[in-house]
Amino acid sequence: MRVPGKLEIGHLTLPLLALSLAFTGYDYFVRYAQDESVRFWFDDAGAQLAAEINRFTGAGWTGGEWIVPDRPPAPDRHVYLDRGLWQGFVNTQFLTSHHSALTLIKTGGELPPPSTSRRCSCSGP
Repeated sequence: MRVPGKLEIGHLTLPLLALSLAFTGYDYFVRYAQDESVRFWFDDAGAQLAAEINRFTGAGWTGGEWIVPDRPPAPDRHVYLDRGLWQGFVNTQFLTSHHSALTLIKTGGELPPPSTSRRCSCSGP
């Protein structure tokens, strides 16, 4: 039943939806795309650390591909990583594919004796 002179709610739905879409698009593609804090909000440092570890070992996600080949790490590559970095970035734990090529060390602790393999030591400040 229509009441003469009253605005129906249905007439407002489409314009409000379009306005909401416009604001969302502006925020996503203009405001947030130019904000340097977005990388921090999405924990980009942990993803970059995982990509660096995986590039060094030759296995897993390296930051540029959508499909990750399932291959073992290079046998002559081993990563020594500060335990604080490992525990501080959960996404690093998730994105690092082969933990067998990884040794966690205590901050300020001693590295294991050198071997013939190449090493990548990643530690915090």
